Parts: sequence; structure tokens; C-alpha cells
Amino acid sequence: LNGNLSHLISLRKILIHLLNIKSYSAKQSRKSNSRHAAIMILTLKPKSGINQIAKMVGVSPSTVSRWISGDANFARDLQQCKEKAHDHRYRKMMESALMWHSEVMKKQ
Repeated sequence: LNGNLSHLISLRKILIHLLNIKSYSAKQSRKSNSRHAAIMILTLKPKSGINQIAKMVGVSPSTVSRWISGDANFARDLQQCKEKAHDHRYRKMMESALMWHSEVMKKQ
């Protein structure tokens, strides 16, 4: 990445918009971006395995497992995302954001 984190900042903005999150500061971590990408993956591909999701978002499988099984905010955000995914336009935006995120992860 050569110190260029602009793609992560852009991803954060897209994810915050898509998930309608209002409480995030400008200094959110890369893990927060990965967390939101995991939410979109689970929304679009609910049968994805923990290892597959972890690889796609760049975190350990134990992190994904912890989000899924014990994070109330993750569960709430996932439910909100699933509700919004019924809108075709919203779903297309999520698909585009995930494709972009996947390309960024390949370059790392």
C-alpha cells in the first residue's frame, strides 16, 4: 500500500453511508471497515463460511466468529443491512462496494 490509505477512507465512507451509521469518527480503524464488509458479505451471501469471510475482509477467522456470535452491535447492523437489502438499488451499491473492497484486499 506504500502508506496510501485513501482507499480505506473511501471504503469507510461508502460503508457508513450504506449502513446509515451516524456514530463513527473519522479515525475508524481498518478493522471497522472489515467489519462492515463482513456485514455486507453476510447480507449478500449468507451461506459464506467464517474462513471465507475472514479471508475476504482481511481479519482472522476468530475475529469474524466473535463478531457473529457475541457482538450485539454487529447483529443489529447486520439486521439493518438485511432489511435495506430488499431495495434493489441498495443491494447493487453493496455489491459494488464489496467488489471494490475485494480488489483492494488483493493488492495488499
